[in-house]
Amino acid sequence: ALDRAAAAGGGVVLLAAGTHDLVRPVELRSGVVLRGADRHGTVLAVRIRAPFFRASGGPQVSALVGRGVRRAGLEDLTVRYAGVDFEPRDFADPSAPWD
Repeated sequence: ALDRAAAAGGGVVLLAAGTHDLVRPVELRSGVVLRGADRHGTVLAVRIRAPFFRASGGPQVSALVGRGVRRAGLEDLTVRYAGVDFEPRDFADPSAPWD
């Protein structure tokens, strides 16, 4: 849907309420906004099990990729890492250790 919207010159792609699993990176497109039904009811659950940080030593992987993208965005949705079944202890500090 993102590719079709970009090919048409841009627009908004509506994502229904619910949890949507991301098992591979999503390529954002110029001129396209991915909009959820609402920020609490539409969740992108990132289930990619790959190194996200340079410190891990492997190739970096991102759930959302936007190389050279202009006038694009995400609206009214939540992106949550769901590749593991635990949560960080301190949501305010992204470098806090995870249990």
